[in-house]
Amino acid sequence: MKISKTKAMVCAALVATVLTGCSNDEDIAIGNNYPKDNVVRVMPSVGEAQTRSYTTETLNEFYLDILNPANSNYSYQYSVFNKYADGWKSNSTKPLLWQNATQQVTVTACTQLKDYNSVNPENICNMTDARVIIWPDQYIKSYYEMSDFLWFKDDQFIPNNKLVDGKLPISFQHGFSLLEVKVEFGTEYNISELLTASPITKLVVPDMPCNASIDFTQSSVKVSVAADADRKAISAWHGTFTAAADKNTNAIDRWSCILIPQTIAAGSFKVNILAGDATYAWTSTKEITLESGKKYQLKLTLGKDAIIVGQMTMNAWETGESGDLETE
Repeated sequence: MKISKTKAMVCAALVATVLTGCSNDEDIAIGNNYPKDNVVRVMPSVGEAQTRSYTTETLNEFYLDILNPANSNYSYQYSVFNKYADGWKSNSTKPLLWQNATQQVTVTACTQLKDYNSVNPENICNMTDARVIIWPDQYIKSYYEMSDFLWFKDDQFIPNNKLVDGKLPISFQHGFSLLEVKVEFGTEYNISELLTASPITKLVVPDMPCNASIDFTQSSVKVSVAADADRKAISAWHGTFTAAADKNTNAIDRWSCILIPQTIAAGSFKVNILAGDATYAWTSTKEITLESGKKYQLKLTLGKDAIIVGQMTMNAWETGESGDLETE
């Protein structure tokens, strides 16, 4: 087919216009990897993997938020990323792109929020009362894991300065508090025979708030108890049990649960332990403060002569240092 010289010139002009438009459209070019294609790729990690249920290896999903003050076309709200065999990928129908290498943005990431409004999405970095829950039945592995809330925020992110091998490094922090209860059994448990299995069937922290409020506008994201939080008993996850080596050795049982950061008045923080038909109970006589992202260990000594069925009692646990909460 013959094309006239005039038509050819028009076509050439149109092609030139399209190419010019692409090159001026925030420096985005066509290619296979960053910086050629400007695609947002991620490299998440989880701090203190040994102390929480989420680790770098077990994290399979999170949500990413990018707020670009210069161009809303390169802002993204609560975009889900999932881990596949060949790496992390966005489930967005359109690729997430950096505007260019030098435009500063705010990057925020977290695990799942409760009741996020996907119909009218908003940048989570602007949310002052985002909701997250902890599950009361944390003795079930999946509920224990889902109670761990992770967050990340960088309000001065420049791709050219902070990308690592073309990827966005996301170092997650734990938003809630971890309580570990270490129960040491008195040697009287070894009188007839060595204690080789834990007699404890359940460990409960009663009357704990289950709803948290997340303020993402703070440089260090603030996690606190929601004003309208439901309060329930938290059933802890059963960890490892160390049997008594001989009649003079104490067997040790370990339990843990995730709690919302808070300050608890003296006499209000309690732990109940169920062993057979008996309930062992301990109450803190001191004010307890649980901080975001910290692990606490409660060391308790349990003797056979301090069982009171169905009641709270200060005598159920040894007093003194064995009942103190220690932070790490």
